[in-house]
Amino acid sequence: MASIAKALLLLALAASQAVAQNVKKTRELFEVDFSTNARGGCQYVGETAMDSYVADSLTLALSGVQLMNDYANGGNPEADRLVHALFKGSRRTDRTRVRRVTQDLIQPSSITICPIAFDVRRGIREVQPNPIRKQDVDAGRVNSAQQIRHVLPTATTLFHELFHLVLGTSDTKPPDDGEVYLFTEVITLNVAASARNPESFAFAAVAYDYTRNAGEVGGFRVEFYTGYATQG
Repeated sequence: MASIAKALLLLALAASQAVAQNVKKTRELFEVDFSTNARGGCQYVGETAMDSYVADSLTLALSGVQLMNDYANGGNPEADRLVHALFKGSRRTDRTRVRRVTQDLIQPSSITICPIAFDVRRGIREVQPNPIRKQDVDAGRVNSAQQIRHVLPTATTLFHELFHLVLGTSDTKPPDDGEVYLFTEVITLNVAASARNPESFAFAAVAYDYTRNAGEVGGFRVEFYTGYATQG
């Protein structure tokens, strides 16, 4: 499981910087031209919106770190179910590695994101969860069920790409068939592949953020470990 801990360096890094230094603005992290759409410019997104996506990426990082801490500490069934679904988890995950901090995100190289990633503009938890019962998922009664892809914030794409930026392509590309992006495909990956698949971490961070913040009903919290919003 060392590879999972290595991939989590980004999560620990972003979380630590968010807490210790406040959220940085886009221009503090990247050289970006908001005055044009030409040659990589981001006028179509806008500086204010991009700043919010950077902040949301750090929120997702905090969620990811909390997930792995809760899982490693034990006694948290929601964390257990999510880590086992996405990473085939093991208690041998090294928490000291998870908490290490580097300076990579403070001095990034470059990142390119297709404009279509910003077509739908959505903040963290902007979509209200509409959970069904886990037994309905088990029975296949999911035709109108809310899927995790329906609630992903716009910052998910940036968060995903930051893994490539900080850790490098070789450590963020699963062997054999390469990256997968659909939840139904992500949960079929083995341990080695899931640890190198950025979308696995993106799903984990978004899912656990909802679990921690969407409230409880009858002692049950909202979960997405099945790929659908469930509660109870």
